[in-house]
Amino acid sequence: MSRKRHTAADEPFFLVRSMRAALSDGHAIEAHAHDWHQLIYASAGIMTVSADAGLWVVPPHWAIWAPAGVAHAIRFSGESQFATLYFRPGDWPDLPRSSTAVTVSPLLRELILKACEAGMLDRRDAGHAAAATLIVDQIAAQPARAVGLP
Repeated sequence: MSRKRHTAADEPFFLVRSMRAALSDGHAIEAHAHDWHQLIYASAGIMTVSADAGLWVVPPHWAIWAPAGVAHAIRFSGESQFATLYFRPGDWPDLPRSSTAVTVSPLLRELILKACEAGMLDRRDAGHAAAATLIVDQIAAQPARAVGLP
């Protein structure tokens, strides 16, 4: 999967959007919400995420799920590598409806990185559609552990 140029006409075909960034110690993202569901993952550094269902201090290889419309804020401790995936709600009706912690398995980590490399997962591309389905399956399969403060 590699990045390619997209136009506004491609938008209805995107199953997953992605973003990746390096963030410095103390970087904060103020409370906000999205129209799409969001998986928030830092492969390095520590995130503190507040959302509807609680407050999480999230070590590397964990992620937080923030459903569409749920306000959430993030603060990073230490030099961090941050990746996030956005899922169109109408395409994935069985995903969680409240924020939760998600264990990031080695497979899910690689799928997140591949999605970020592609930029957008497009339903017209069979490989992209399969990757999006696998990502959603991995999110659903990862048991949430008690790392939050409700």
